[in-house]
Amino acid sequence: MSRNFYRQIHQTQYAKILSDVTDSDDSLYRTEQWGTARINAANINRIWNMNQYSSSVYSSSYNSDYMTFRRKTFQLDETFRNYLMQGASANPVFQRLMGEKYIVSNRVVKGYQLYKNYGQTKVYKNEAVAPVIYGTNRLLSQSDYEKLPYPYNQIAFLSAAVVDETHSVAINTDNPSGTTDNNITDNTPNADNTILPANSGNTTDAAPTNVLTVRDIVSSAPLASLSVPDDFTVQTTKAQTLTIPYEANTVGNSAQGTRVLFLRFEIQNNLPTHDVTVYLDGVRNKLTSVSHDYYNENTTFTYAVALGDTQTQSVLTFEKGNYTILNMEASIGYLPDKTASQALYQSVFRPDTSCSESADSASSGHTISGTIAMKTDGYLVTSIPYDKGFQILIDGENVTCQKVNTAFLGCRLSAGTHKITILYHAPGLTIGKTVSLIGLLLILLHCGLLFFFHRKNPQFPGIPKPHKHIISSSQTES
Repeated sequence: MSRNFYRQIHQTQYAKILSDVTDSDDSLYRTEQWGTARINAANINRIWNMNQYSSSVYSSSYNSDYMTFRRKTFQLDETFRNYLMQGASANPVFQRLMGEKYIVSNRVVKGYQLYKNYGQTKVYKNEAVAPVIYGTNRLLSQSDYEKLPYPYNQIAFLSAAVVDETHSVAINTDNPSGTTDNNITDNTPNADNTILPANSGNTTDAAPTNVLTVRDIVSSAPLASLSVPDDFTVQTTKAQTLTIPYEANTVGNSAQGTRVLFLRFEIQNNLPTHDVTVYLDGVRNKLTSVSHDYYNENTTFTYAVALGDTQTQSVLTFEKGNYTILNMEASIGYLPDKTASQALYQSVFRPDTSCSESADSASSGHTISGTIAMKTDGYLVTSIPYDKGFQILIDGENVTCQKVNTAFLGCRLSAGTHKITILYHAPGLTIGKTVSLIGLLLILLHCGLLFFFHRKNPQFPGIPKPHKHIISSSQTES
């Protein structure tokens, strides 16, 4: 790493900018730094303050559900050679799903509006992203989600929360957790595609849960297919380009939301010991050499890039190598605008900022607390990766944690205003502390016994004392 690059990524200006952004917004959203692939690699796992909440991760002890979601379920672009390096993504659907409301960058961020200008570095804002924690009754069953083709497997998360259908049940308003079996009834779909308690007729006190179908998801986001080349081979020693044309947006973001190009193809590497790199409008996908220690297995390149209103073409850039492009498909669609997004993000979690230094603060390391006013019975949905160490308290009562959106933390929640507390207990922490304490006690006992027996019998070896090493004059001279 050069000295100039080190200084570039460690500018103290970034700390001030990030603090300005996070301090000005008391809601719960994420803030990302975005730049070149090299800058993004340097910023993985980097946060400038405790309220930044980056979605990037680089760890050998990664969350398996989150990793599977990024690489297999959602099929994000793989930017780096090392599959453990999961950086910030330019995919606008993923940015919305993860609640990336602010992006700090020295580049224009399409789909976002300029929020603050700090000279060369700027902050961009998107009001249509999901809160990190919200409540909704718009649901899609896991089995229906798995039927969705690309790119609806991504778009679906902007229309509904994906839940296990065995949990898509009505909630007794007297028990928001729904943890007692007596409060769960068998349910059948209603004519208007909602779920009602089987014995309630149409007069249930609990608002019906709105369950969407595959047809609902597809019809809510019509896509226009683009003409792309059939299978072809790239054999080059320098970068080559391919232009993908399309019509300009004549409607504008204010009416339809961000316009997005979705593109996917398979890669057959004809030189397996060499990397393959392909860019789409600057977004990189990489397949590493099979001999690489952290071979990323990225044989399907998937892209989603935001487009400008007047943009009429995108450019694929093929880096040097010998590889075949197979089964290319491309389409253009529009993401929901802010008004349409509110149909999903019906009830927003409000962090508790009244005691920022206490264990009950909005986010004190292992705890998130606040309130939510649920408009209808439904689910509490987060973009916090699911882990067995999480505990959710609703109005002080422990509830059953569930996976939502295939990989994230959530639970059932009834209508009304609730106090929400999310705690994290590191798996094995209690056992580790206990074992460490036992070890410390054994050491103290051992030392105490040595001291005791040595006092009774000076010949008995006591606690060894450190030896002083005396340097002779001959050693000094040498």
